[in-house]
Amino acid sequence: MPALINEGVVSEIVKEEAREQLKKYLAELRVWWDIKTFADRCCCGKGRDWIVKNILDPYRSEIDVKNGGWCRYQYGGRSSYQFLAKEACVWIEKHAHEIDWDS
Repeated sequence: MPALINEGVVSEIVKEEAREQLKKYLAELRVWWDIKTFADRCCCGKGRDWIVKNILDPYRSEIDVKNGGWCRYQYGGRSSYQFLAKEACVWIEKHAHEIDWDS
């Protein structure tokens, strides 16, 4: 009885999908986000004021890039924050239980 599944074809499909997923992962390793993208992807769409009050101010010493963190704060009159995408996501997942999401 002939095989119902062509293992070579399935293997190539899986390899191609793995390559694509790795490419996407590597592309975001050092991507910088603005506060809007950070809000949408990590903070359930919370607003800028909420993010500053509940994440950026209370955790500044830990997350500031000057201290090895993932947030570049407003310096010298600059009007925007910048966030290292991957590191911000990892940190949010780790600390989600500490943040008051209902405030």
